[in-house]
Amino acid sequence: MTPFKQYSHFVITLCVLLICSAVFGQTAPRGRQIFGTVLDASPNLSQECFDRLAASESEEAAMQILKEIMGRRPASNVVVIARCPGTKQEVISDGEGKFKFSDLPQGVYEVSAETHADPSGKGVGRRLSTKKPVRLVENNGIVTLHLYKELIAVKGRITDVQGRSVAGACVTGTPVPVREVGLIEKVVTVSGADGSYTLYGFAPMDVYRLAGYLNGGNLSAPGSLYACVEVCVVADGFIQNKSNVPNVPLVSDELLDAARRFGKSLPNSNGLKSKDGWREKDSVFLPVTDGNTILNVDVVLNLAPGTNGVIPTIDK
Repeated sequence: MTPFKQYSHFVITLCVLLICSAVFGQTAPRGRQIFGTVLDASPNLSQECFDRLAASESEEAAMQILKEIMGRRPASNVVVIARCPGTKQEVISDGEGKFKFSDLPQGVYEVSAETHADPSGKGVGRRLSTKKPVRLVENNGIVTLHLYKELIAVKGRITDVQGRSVAGACVTGTPVPVREVGLIEKVVTVSGADGSYTLYGFAPMDVYRLAGYLNGGNLSAPGSLYACVEVCVVADGFIQNKSNVPNVPLVSDELLDAARRFGKSLPNSNGLKSKDGWREKDSVFLPVTDGNTILNVDVVLNLAPGTNGVIPTIDK
């Protein structure tokens, strides 16, 4: 065999080996990942913190106390759960609050975190996060979970214009303003036979923003993410007018009390002293609350066009 033929034979053999290696050496594509961080967002609402804020002499000292009040500390040893139809995985957050799910099939996941109360009573009580939707298609998912001592519930009743209960209506609560990217967080339920509904699982507004709102601030301003909840209803034979979509601040009794104490401490702080001071405005809208539950968020539905005045089957 001539040197040229030997070289050609070598090249052909090498190409075949490379092709076989590429074809038979392939492994099945790995699944997707969801990773992120768990933060304890339960604020420190103690009067001792507010008193130290009032006594702060500099902006730097005041801001440090504000960080302590607002929380956002990494939460370790927290159970993080990722759910998707047919799939459920659990992991534990590490010392920095970080977690990771690996080899997940594609789909839309609901990711949440929770910790239970220390039976000895020496540790923190139970903490819960809201449920964050994450879509896994081509890319991995990144999510930050915030733990709260309590989540907010919203209760109300769905009726028609004649005051009759609308049963089986789909009721959706959406925290607003929403982020411009990512999936929108929602809580969905169905009204009962008497038209009543309960939506549970909303993050409370932070105490700093609520204090500003009580002082006349705007909850629709940039940065005011998830300060309120909008309640939208879909029911056969009915429509909900846009003017009749409740938009309710996400507050609780404890949070309102803390925001008022927090606001009153601000004028005394040299670090955060404002020109006009802090004063709760009489015109501020606040919902009826009982603990962490917002009450009487009722929705009245109109008959849909084409019903010819015939009321759909509803519970009386």
